[in-house]
Amino acid sequence: MKRIFLSLAALAFFASTAYCDDTKKLMEMIQKLSTDLKQQIEKESIERKMDKAVIMSRLSALSGGKNDAVKSVPKRKAGGNDELLVESYIERLKEGNNRFVKGKLSSKNFAKQREELAAGQQPYAIILGCSDSRVSPELMFDESLGQLFIIRDAGNVADSVTLGSIEYAAEHLHVKLLVVLGHTSCGAVKATLAGGDVPPNIGAIARRISPAADRAKAKNLDEKATALDASAENVHEQIDACSTQSAVLRDLVESNELKIIGAMYNLETGKVEFQ
Repeated sequence: MKRIFLSLAALAFFASTAYCDDTKKLMEMIQKLSTDLKQQIEKESIERKMDKAVIMSRLSALSGGKNDAVKSVPKRKAGGNDELLVESYIERLKEGNNRFVKGKLSSKNFAKQREELAAGQQPYAIILGCSDSRVSPELMFDESLGQLFIIRDAGNVADSVTLGSIEYAAEHLHVKLLVVLGHTSCGAVKATLAGGDVPPNIGAIARRISPAADRAKAKNLDEKATALDASAENVHEQIDACSTQSAVLRDLVESNELKIIGAMYNLETGKVEFQ
């Protein structure tokens, strides 16, 4: 705020010393200063909202998860991404996962949330995860209704149907963050590593995982390490697929409207490690 007053003071000084034949230059200076001030005000507002979201999340963890999990998250409508805002979303996911690991989940008023969300949704993150019954994003991130737009299939692969769902969330719901979530001991990855004859539809999944499996095999690790490395490689493979096989997502990433990151969930510890 101090910077704003200083800028206004500088503008007043410039205006008072400008000659009549400098009117055009004066107007250009005023327009530029106005734009700069608007950007600064917006940035400071986002920073305050981000700090509030992080503080509320940490207070929830310290209080044993007694705060309602549907606390509002700072969101932006269509018209641009802000790195600080997206980082606050990632921080929220991390804080939620920490509560899940510690077994201190937030309380949730589902009846109230259903009523509030009946008119529409505004999730803050898209999660592309595996359909494995042990891998539930809402639980591992301690989230509730309306917060995460989740797509799940075996091997968290990005096929045309999956990409269409992601495009809808990113383009029409204006979600700014996509997390491709793999996990340890993934059955789809293990089956791809093992090879052999499989039914056509399962084969379609294996073909999308195969490049990652081949890269892991080439490292000549032991069986357990190869499976873990293949799962991590598969996260990168599907991230690449999101950008290379979807012009919509590629354009959103290039225009800073969407950020794509990878993560791995550990079945034994419950911990999510972001890549």
